[in-house]
Amino acid sequence: MPVLWQFREQRQSPLVQAGAVVSMVMWLLFAASAFGGGGGQNILLVVNPNDEAALRIATAYQRLRAVPDSNIVFISPPTSYGLAKFDLSQTELINTYINPVATALADRGLTDQIDYIGVIGQASRYSATAAISADTRNSLTYALSLTTPLAAGLNSNDARYTTTALYQNPSSIPVDSNSAIHHSDTYEVTYPYAGATISTQYYMGGAIAYTGVLGNSPGQVIAQLERSVSGDGTKPEGTVYFGKNNDIRSTTRQGQWDTTIGQLSDRGVLGIVDSKDSQITPLNKPDVRGAVVGKATTPLPNGSTYLPGSWADNLTSYGATWSDRGQSKSTLFLASGAAATAGSVVEPYAVSARFTNSSIFTFIADGSTLGEAFFKSVSRPDIQMFIGDLLAQPYADLPVVELTSGPAEGATVNGAISLEAGGSLASPTIATGIAQLELYVDGRLTDTVVNSSATFALDTTLLSDGCHQLQVVAINNAAAESEGYLLRNVVVDNHGRSVASSVTNLTLDSAQMAAVPVSVAAGDGSPSRVELRRLGSVLGQVSGAGGNIDLDASQLAYGENRVVPVAVFDDGTEVAGTPIVVQRNPSLLPGATPTPTEYRTPGIKGEYFLGQGQTTIAASEFDGAPDLVMLHGELNVFSGLTYLYNDELRNRTSLDRSPEAMATTDIDHLAARFSGCFEIDPSDSGEYEFFLWKTNDSAQLLIDGIEVLGFDNANGSLTPGWGSTVWLDAGEHELTLLTANIQTSTREDYFDVSLMYRGPDGITRLADSSFLYQIPEPATWLILGSGILLLAGCRRRRRNGTSDRNR
Repeated sequence: MPVLWQFREQRQSPLVQAGAVVSMVMWLLFAASAFGGGGGQNILLVVNPNDEAALRIATAYQRLRAVPDSNIVFISPPTSYGLAKFDLSQTELINTYINPVATALADRGLTDQIDYIGVIGQASRYSATAAISADTRNSLTYALSLTTPLAAGLNSNDARYTTTALYQNPSSIPVDSNSAIHHSDTYEVTYPYAGATISTQYYMGGAIAYTGVLGNSPGQVIAQLERSVSGDGTKPEGTVYFGKNNDIRSTTRQGQWDTTIGQLSDRGVLGIVDSKDSQITPLNKPDVRGAVVGKATTPLPNGSTYLPGSWADNLTSYGATWSDRGQSKSTLFLASGAAATAGSVVEPYAVSARFTNSSIFTFIADGSTLGEAFFKSVSRPDIQMFIGDLLAQPYADLPVVELTSGPAEGATVNGAISLEAGGSLASPTIATGIAQLELYVDGRLTDTVVNSSATFALDTTLLSDGCHQLQVVAINNAAAESEGYLLRNVVVDNHGRSVASSVTNLTLDSAQMAAVPVSVAAGDGSPSRVELRRLGSVLGQVSGAGGNIDLDASQLAYGENRVVPVAVFDDGTEVAGTPIVVQRNPSLLPGATPTPTEYRTPGIKGEYFLGQGQTTIAASEFDGAPDLVMLHGELNVFSGLTYLYNDELRNRTSLDRSPEAMATTDIDHLAARFSGCFEIDPSDSGEYEFFLWKTNDSAQLLIDGIEVLGFDNANGSLTPGWGSTVWLDAGEHELTLLTANIQTSTREDYFDVSLMYRGPDGITRLADSSFLYQIPEPATWLILGSGILLLAGCRRRRRNGTSDRNR
């Protein structure tokens, strides 16, 4: 299906296949200067290659945290009804995530170098037998923290409701107990449902972002990540707010607060209890470094400013349950400026052990990353989904790294080289010095010196010719082991081999093909082919020593992409050249001249055709006189048999779901067309994402006659997930949603359809009469039997050479 995008902010997007081993340097991806905080060499990113939002965010995070290419694994999540699932079976969990991730870590030699696993654009939960009543799901981020024991054979069902050994007793947390978490550490953990104690090594799993329905927009996520990184080590002065009310969601954690407030006070941090209902979340506060919330629905940001690196969460049932629209989502904290949060993927009940203890703020104050603080503060994180920047560390003492000698940025080197490096601290409050320095080459640890200064010797003859990246990391001597680093890019030339393109910058239209010239200096070898790669993914190739490689813009992200020419030699050596910066321009869908407001009727027209729905939209009919025409206030229509959010159809004679009517009324083959126009103001032009939510069987969404989202024969209620994006210019646009209902042998029949959308402001909304309207045409007034006067739909028109075939 054609999907329209436009790129608002300049970002890069990686797309590589799952399991591919990548060691190519990110030449010029990062400036060759000192960075603070992070640990990008210690995180594995698991990214959905089929989700442009995920690709955009992954590239931004790589840039911000200096994540090596070899630390990125691309996994396509299972699909449901044509869209990415967020709900997995236990088999899908193991086969799609656990085993491939464990294999990638082992194959790349990263098993113990990696401490964090961050997912972007992936599923959020998987099936588990209930530990408490109906909590029949666990979070993917929890499962990823147990990658090692699960890959070794621990049943995922036996891992539920287990007290993690990472949890630290919050009643007494001296600074020296705030130790860093490493996968190399082994714990003896009792799994009550397995009936066994098992040696366990942990990763810290989390979702870097969630951009599906009720999630954050890519722009929000990237802005939040940039703020998070900017706050590393800055120790912003602020207050932790504890929102007190009589709701059980609040009272469950209130017994923790006095201890935490005392610990924070010992560290010079102010903690305040707000007891007014208006202050469920901090109200008009300019300095929120943390918020403890307990309420089903929460006002956010409530006039408050969340500081860079801040943590905020809510003890509520469905904070990360994306199929629920009745409670506030945890993603609202991220939209408000928090660096990270957590939410429940299923009903957790009022069990404080399944939520973060308020001691999380003590760990953060002592220099832990937010990922570490989270896992130290949740006794049983099985139903919690961490969302945000795992590596944020706003209150850490970050080392400054300097190279006193060594190759200059971009220098050509050969033979044996050395780097003299030193680390230091500026105004530390936790650490007292530098514990050790580490050297990484292309993201792999190659040397460690336990000292505040070191001379690293590097034999470049062990490296291939071409571009490579050197990273020196300094780690302080605090328990949290906070780090700073410096990057230096070099070109190795020991064998006279190189590859280059005469093109250094390239701009392409959305679906344009371009011939990219490449050439190889063979030196002492024989080149077999040249490839164009984007983060390890082969975008195109040519045999021999060069020529033109066809580059398909549709394989790139919108905005800036860095495409690396790589020469592969007969001896297996790979030589990387300087990246080509490729800008992919979007297709912006223009709007028509808006209809004056006095000629508009708010609402969505629904036309229902009994007996015309088939197993696909193409086979269904939407012609002739409809059996029923209605003007809906929102595109949230249900037959009343299943979900009762809206019962507009329930009492209509022709679609009556009462037992008496069931004998004579058949919605088994119901086809329906919903239509309306909407206007985009100039200030609101940009990226729009549409989500089908609880929509059954088959559906197709068209904007101005162009398909944006669709699936056929879903055979049940659609699981909400990632939708499709269209970039809309100012003006009037047409929306058409076609649906077809087919009864299945396994479900009783029903008819559900719901459409949600998210605009540039990042807020997910239900498509309703505040968004969609009708435009009357002469002599097209329609009188229904009920006496309701309705209007025909939007004008027919063509746009960009396409039109809705069903109009």
